Amino acid sequence: MGADLHIHVATEDLLEELRKFRLKTGWSSEIGNFYTEALVEGKWVHENDLKDEDWGKIEKTRDVPVSLDEDAIFDTPNVWVGEVSWLKAMIFNDKETFIPATVEQVRSLVWEPTIINPALIEKVKEAFSLPNNTKKEGGVFGGEGYRLANQDEVTKFLTSHIGQYAFCISW
Repeated sequence: MGADLHIHVATEDLLEELRKFRLKTGWSSEIGNFYTEALVEGKWVHENDLKDEDWGKIEKTRDVPVSLDEDAIFDTPNVWVGEVSWLKAMIFNDKETFIPATVEQVRSLVWEPTIINPALIEKVKEAFSLPNNTKKEGGVFGGEGYRLANQDEVTKFLTSHIGQYAFCISW
């Protein structure tokens, strides 16, 4: 099973909702409006910020409620970047087969809210020139690589939103 990476855009007034959304979701798969923290050596640490050496030092955990308007995040204008399988990459420890270099590069450029400007658009455009060495197994697309968006459509979308914030969500 794969996922899709989308670039979303938001105005500054949505940044607080996005900050809470990132706290809640990050790389975790939590359902509900909360995130988990662990008490490590007397300090509360967000689960996504735990380091390998922290796991043996966890004293207790807690769920922290987050009040946010997820629909406001989900309803922002967005453009599809490409397919990816984060889970397979993690299970098989093989990013090259399951994460297109373009998707990884775009994710790294706009994971945190970033102002859309010509320099960012150029970097996104460059990401689409990276080779796609991925392979999808089975199904209708057996043996083909994970699909990518049309670079012109993505850059046209970003150009139409210069001055707003770009961020990405993987569905």
